[in-house]
Amino acid sequence: MQSSLQVQASPPVASKQVIRGQAPDEPSKAPAIISMPAPEHFGIKNNPVSISQASTVQQVDWAMVHARLRSAGSVTFQSDKTSTGYRVLCMVPGKLAGSLQRFESHDESEGRAVQMLLEKLNEWQAGR
Repeated sequence: MQSSLQVQASPPVASKQVIRGQAPDEPSKAPAIISMPAPEHFGIKNNPVSISQASTVQQVDWAMVHARLRSAGSVTFQSDKTSTGYRVLCMVPGKLAGSLQRFESHDESEGRAVQMLLEKLNEWQAGR
């Protein structure tokens, strides 16, 4: 025998979904204090330049230097810091065709080294 009873299924109940794009905020904490040791801690000494030392440092008028070198026909100019100060060098066309004349000077001060180089160049051009 068959029963005439039909069972009706109820429609599925949709569950409410929660979608988060970000994790919840953590309770705020005070930032950690960072301290940095003084340079003296690492053996670094702060030796300010005294006024007497600062006044002996010559300022170089680079525009004048380059103009002077251009007028002499300089093909190269170089200024290097060395362990004992500065070395400056320039090369100008020599008196013989195709030759170059090299001028070089050394001094503790870059300004003085450049001045000495220009003096050598002037003497050479004057024929001394």
